[in-house]
Amino acid sequence: MYVERVNNDITTFYSIDCDKFASAFSKSLKLSVIMNEDTIAVLKSFIGKVKYTNNYQNVDVRAKIILESKEGIKIELCTDGYKILINGRATKPNEKFSTFINSLGN
Repeated sequence: MYVERVNNDITTFYSIDCDKFASAFSKSLKLSVIMNEDTIAVLKSFIGKVKYTNNYQNVDVRAKIILESKEGIKIELCTDGYKILINGRATKPNEKFSTFINSLGN
């Protein structure tokens, strides 16, 4: 699992979407690789239970997590610290999931 993160307090003149995250913050990006199987299992559990919303959500991304399975399937999570997108789909608010995501790579 890869975690790309910047300080949540960084401000920009415009919202940074998931696709532009790495290039927008290239000079202040912190990259972490997480190999702990327990951490990965917890993340997979959260993803398996997530509920999605049909409402559009603008997420000013400050962290991006890429989870890649042994079969080569990638799951991309982006967050502003509160709202979470999974492969571009907005999730319903879940404080425990947000707290867990925010703990990764710190």
